[in-house]
Parts: sequence; C-alpha cells; structure tokens
Amino acid sequence: MEKKTFCRICDVGCGLIATVEDGKIISIRPNPDHVVSKGFACKKGLKYHEIVHSPDRVTAPQKRRGAKWETVGWDAALKEIGSEIKRIQKEYGPDSVALYVGNGAGFGFLHPFFAQALLIGLGSDSAYSSATQDCSNKFITAQHMYGFPMTQPVPDFENAGCFLIMGANPYATKMSFRGVPDVMNKLKEASERGCRIININPRKTETVRAGGEHHYIRPDTDIFFLLALANELIKINAVDHRKVSRYMKNFDKFRDAIRNWTPEKAAEVTGIAEETIREIARTFADADGSSIYCSTGINMGRNGALTFWVSEAINAMTGNLDRKGGTTVNKGLVDFPKMGAKNRIMMTDKTSRIGGFKAVNDLFPGSLLADEILTPGGRQIKALIVAAGNPLLTLPDTAKTEKAFKSLELLVSVDIFRNMTGNLSHYILPGITPFEHADINYLFHSLMGITHRRFYQYTDRLIPPLGEAKDELWIYQELCRHGGGKFFGSRAIHYWLHLRRFLRKIPLIEKGMAFSHEQILDMVLKLSRKKGIKRMRRHPDGVLLPQYGAGTFLGKRVYTEDGLVNLAPDPMLEAMEKLEEEWQWEKKNSRKLKLINMRQLLTHNTFMQNAPSLVEGRNNSNYLYLNPSDGEKAGFTKEEILRGGSREAEVYNETGSITVPVIFTEDMMPGSAAIPFGWGHQSADGLSRASQTGGANVNYLIPSGTDHVERLSLMAHLSGVIINVRPAGGAKEK
Repeated sequence: MEKKTFCRICDVGCGLIATVEDGKIISIRPNPDHVVSKGFACKKGLKYHEIVHSPDRVTAPQKRRGAKWETVGWDAALKEIGSEIKRIQKEYGPDSVALYVGNGAGFGFLHPFFAQALLIGLGSDSAYSSATQDCSNKFITAQHMYGFPMTQPVPDFENAGCFLIMGANPYATKMSFRGVPDVMNKLKEASERGCRIININPRKTETVRAGGEHHYIRPDTDIFFLLALANELIKINAVDHRKVSRYMKNFDKFRDAIRNWTPEKAAEVTGIAEETIREIARTFADADGSSIYCSTGINMGRNGALTFWVSEAINAMTGNLDRKGGTTVNKGLVDFPKMGAKNRIMMTDKTSRIGGFKAVNDLFPGSLLADEILTPGGRQIKALIVAAGNPLLTLPDTAKTEKAFKSLELLVSVDIFRNMTGNLSHYILPGITPFEHADINYLFHSLMGITHRRFYQYTDRLIPPLGEAKDELWIYQELCRHGGGKFFGSRAIHYWLHLRRFLRKIPLIEKGMAFSHEQILDMVLKLSRKKGIKRMRRHPDGVLLPQYGAGTFLGKRVYTEDGLVNLAPDPMLEAMEKLEEEWQWEKKNSRKLKLINMRQLLTHNTFMQNAPSLVEGRNNSNYLYLNPSDGEKAGFTKEEILRGGSREAEVYNETGSITVPVIFTEDMMPGSAAIPFGWGHQSADGLSRASQTGGANVNYLIPSGTDHVERLSLMAHLSGVIINVRPAGGAKEK
C-alpha cells in the first residue's frame, strides 16, 4: 500500500510517498504532486525507513545497572524516575531538573509545546535546546528589530537582481529558515535570469555550482565586512529614506555607530579587498531587488547576533525589506507574532545562574549546561531529561560535558536509539519516529510562516509505534504526573487528564478518551479556521495558501511597541563597543589557522549516521579540509598534498585534540580549515552502523564557558576557533 506523507528531518517538509506492507515501510519516493516540493526529496528523507526499522531501535524502557542495560516496564520506569524527580527537587529546588530538546524533535508540530508543558508543570526554568548551537542569534535579532523572535524575513531571490549569501551552503541545508526544495535548480534559474549571486565564505561551497561568484573571507570576520558594506551603502546614498522615515526608527543611531567601519578597515582583517566591498555595495544598490541571506557560518561565530542584525538593517534601510526581490515576511495559519508579542510569549526576563545570561526563546545557553551541572550552589542542575538529542556529541567541550553528565543524579533519554548520551543515562524511554504519529507542518511553517511558499499539510501516521514505544506527548504527561507536577502548570488540565486516564479503563469508551496527536491537530486546524483532519485527508499533497508578499509587512505586522522597525536596538549598540578590541585581535592573530564548522548533505543530523545507505564509501567519515599551502606549513609532504590526502592529521588546541583524515583542497581559503560536525560515534555501541564509522567529534576542540558564549544570543562560539594541525604521529607545535 502506498501512503502519502512528508519529511520532518529539516525545515523543507518535502512530500513523500511510502510503500507500507504489514506494518513496515518498504521504500520511500518523492511525491510528484506535492504542492511545494513537486517531486523533489533528498536522500536523507528517502532513506528514513532505515532509521524507522533499524535493528538498534529502543522499543521498550531501559534501565542501566552499572554498565549493563535491562528492560523494565513503563510503570516501573516512570515511578522510579518520578520518585527521583520529586526527591531531587525537594532537596535542591525546582530548577535542579532540566530539559534539553534536540534537533530530532524540532520538526514536529506539537513536541515543543509539550516539552514546555513538562517544565512548566515541574516548576523548572532550566530549559535548553540545540537552538543555541545553530540559530538563536536570529531570534533575538528579530525580537529587538521587529518585536517578536519568530518574525523572520526570507529572501525573495527568485525575483532579485542581487543575492548575497554569507556563511551558508544551501546545497547542503536547502536554505535554513526559508526551506527551499530543489534549491540548486532554483538558484541556477535565478542566475540565468540575471540575478548576481555572490557567495562569501571561507570555503568555496557546492552552492557556487548553481551560478554566481565566490569571495573568500577570513573565518569569523563577517561582522567587519557587513559593517563596511553598510557604511559604503550609506555613503553612496543607497538608503531608501522614504521607507526609513515612515516605517523605521533609529537610522541616525545606526549610521553613527558604523561610521568608522570603512572598507579599508574591513579589508585588513577579512581578506576581501576594499574595492571589492565598494563594488558589491554598488551592485547591491543598483539591482532591482537585493537581499542578504545568512546562516550557520554567521550564527556560530563570536558575533552571530550583531552580524545578523547588520545584515537585516542593510536589507531594511536600502528599501529591500517587504519588497519584491528583497525580503518578505509570510504569515502562518494565524498571526502568531501578534499574539506572541502581546503576551510576551518566548520573551521572558529570566537569567541563567552561570554568567547571568538572559534567556532567548525561554532557553538558556547549551554551552553552559556542563557548568550549570558541575558548579555547586543554588539552582544547580542535578537531573536532566534529554529528548531526541545527543548533547554529549553536539555541545562544546565534549570532555567537560561528559564529566558533567556522569555527575548527574538522574539522566533520562527519551529517544529512538541508545546514543552516546544514552550510554550515560540511567533510563532510556523509547520515543517514536515522525512516521509513527500524525502531524502538520512544523512551527516555522504552520505558525510563523517562515517558508518560501505558504502552505499547510496533514499526515496520518504511516505505521503504529514499534514495540512499547510511546509518543513524546504521552511520555511528557506521565513524567510530569509521576514527578508530582501539573501539566502546563494547570490544575484544570491536570484533573482533566486524570479523568481521561480513569475513563480509558472503561472498554466501551476507551478509544474516545485517548489524548492523541489527531485530536489535538484537528482542534488546531479548526481553531485556525482551516480544514479539520477529515477534510485535510482529501488533500494529501498539501494545500497552498495565499502569499503574504511585498507590501504586507511594514506598517501592518511589525509588533514593536510603536510598530516601527528598530534599526539600532540598544543591546546591539552596546555589544558593538567590543568590536574594536576584536578587530585588533584579528589583526594580531591573522596568521593563525582558524576552524569553521561545516554541514554536509547526508549527515548533518547526527542520528542519520545510523542509516547504512548514508554512510557508504567516502561518506563513512568526516575529514579535515585544508588548503594545500596550510598542509605544507603543517608538515605534510608535497606528495601527500598532491594526492589530495590519504593520511590522518591531528588537530589540536588548548581545549582538546582529535585525529581525522585530511583532504587538501583549493576550495579552502588559506588560513582556514573545515571539519564537519556530528561525527565520533565510535563509543556508541547502541548504534551498530554509526559506531563503525570513522572520523572524530569536532567539539573536543570547541571551548565552553561564559567567555565563549555570545551574550546577546546565547550562541556557542563554534566557528572561527584557532587550531593547530600536524601529521598524525608528529611533534606538536607549542
């Protein structure tokens, strides 16, 4: 039987057709009739059934006794975990129990709400997620500029005359925060139409193949390039003063703050010539629609929020915000930013215990999680629940994180696998895959409208949950109940759920009392004045909605207090005060090798490395990508360099060291190196395929602690870290 559904690995949501026989997914192919993806899907989605039916799936609750695991029943596991939660919170306080939500949970609609409900129910503010490793700079920037974190303008490059891509490789990511299926062909079409596509990156990425040009930039100096570009645009009178005066504020403050950041000054540290910066500014100003798009290469630097802010300010002040060919702001099923701004949803003023960092999207910095566990005192974390994540592999300073996790009095993993974090857990509670529950588009699409094409879709589950696996909604409710909390912190919901549990014991009404994905999603669709589930089942390819294009945002859906876009928020101006010191630091360290993070097409979700088809041949490891000139400086022979690699390199710094195979390539800017993240599963004996892969975890090289977190965004400093390289087995450079 063929069933239509959609992928939930990344923020595109490509339409899929699965062949299901006897409760097993046999194969997956693209859905040619899907309203947005139109027959496109990447290999990750097409091989996801290898994850669903992996022999490594955890399908019953597991309890660790020493180094051994034993299967336990749900009742026993929940009672024991609940008892520990109550004991720990009584002894150390509510915030001693923390929750970390990983990327694997982020692309379902309901999971974020119910994760929050668990913490609220337990009375804890200790919330963490993978967002502070890859994108929280965008949320805090939007909050300060537009009034709500999830107001995210997206580039209309299909109609642009100039499109500037910084710190991004859409080939691998399908353009995060826009979600474009078949993005390479769409970029190629834009280039052939006459759009000048300018890629700025320390690495010449695969995206350049789609057309356009590439300029190398010294890792983590993007802020200086953009400040100079903004300065030059003002100098050549490229500001749309009519739009600025009518819809924006604090332009004068912005202009004055960037006055001294000239192309000449930027050229000294970025490696991009001053005349090139001026020429790009002229192109940007003269084009009929221009925009700047930034992604993780920007987000993960020391100044992710500052850099993204300047890029957004450039789009806005030049009149390209809310313009065809510039950037536009779509709308979800409802105007969630309006409701969110009014009720300050995801905009609390709570601060972290370590460092006093103000929460972003109600989250604390993941890179400080180890310090919050290891540092004695009030609010010290003693218990951690990890949902669909592997923070031991993905957080900075892996050695410190491992030490912290081993010290916890309670560590619970809610997951489909026993990964590296799971190996240290006291309990593993088996969750389900996206194909085992009903769903609609995830939050970016459905509520925020952060997508290149406005649409919505519904899918039934393809197969029932395997074994005793439960959906996370049920698991969160039960953890909260057994831990002595009230779900969502509501007495009414608590007793309503209690009544439903009691009534489900009555055979005749058991089915009607289930608190299911289907019931909740049906209610959401109806409340948003869209078709309910019964009618949506008639549209398995999705439903297109009218676009909110140019001219629908400024003056209408900006939810700052005065309705104006703030071009110069005070927190951004205050953060700029450190830039002169950082510029001097860049000059002083200009000859040192700097590391950038790197996303790959098949493996940028770490759990996907347990899918055999995705880690075949050369894809069985990550690599150090190094310019040949840097290879020679590191001590590799000319013969090794000419072969393009084949031996291993030791990469090290003050934080740690790893050994990985090396590939020499002119695609890397001299003075920069790249290592893909998410590898190093060798000790994960619960992942039979991933544990057999090569490579190493780059986060052994990434420092943690308060000095390595951007205060504005809580982002970890994952890119632009100084490293040393030598042939494996050689002498270390001091």
